[in-house]
Amino acid sequence: MSGGFETVFSTAIIGIGLLASPEGQVIQEKAYEDIVSVYGSVEEAFKSSISEEKSTYVVAFVREVLRFYPPLHLLPPRQTYQEFVYNGSTIPKGMLVYMNAQAINHGKQTAKGSPDLH
Repeated sequence: MSGGFETVFSTAIIGIGLLASPEGQVIQEKAYEDIVSVYGSVEEAFKSSISEEKSTYVVAFVREVLRFYPPLHLLPPRQTYQEFVYNGSTIPKGMLVYMNAQAINHGKQTAKGSPDLH
C-alpha cells in the first residue's frame, strides 16, 4: 500500500473545484434540491447529515468523484494467472500488471461499451 500526498482530501478538493465550475452549478442546484427534499430544511440537514447519508444525489456525486479521481492512482500489482492475447500482444502467465485506476476511469468507451485503453 502506498501513502503520501494523494489522499481522499485531495479528491475532495477536486470535487469542490468541480462544484465551483459553471457545470458544477447545475450539480449544486440538484444536490440542494435533494437535500431539502430529504431533510425538509437546510437547518435539519446541517444537524443530521453528519451522521447519516440520506441524500442519494449527494452520495452518488461523492462516489462518482471518488471513482473518477481515486485517492490511490496506481493500484497494487496483480499477477496474470494464464497467458492471453491483448491487442495482438501475448501477455505471459505470471506477468506483474500495474493498473492506473484514474487512467482506466478516464478511458473513452468503445462501441461495445468496454474501455478503450489506447
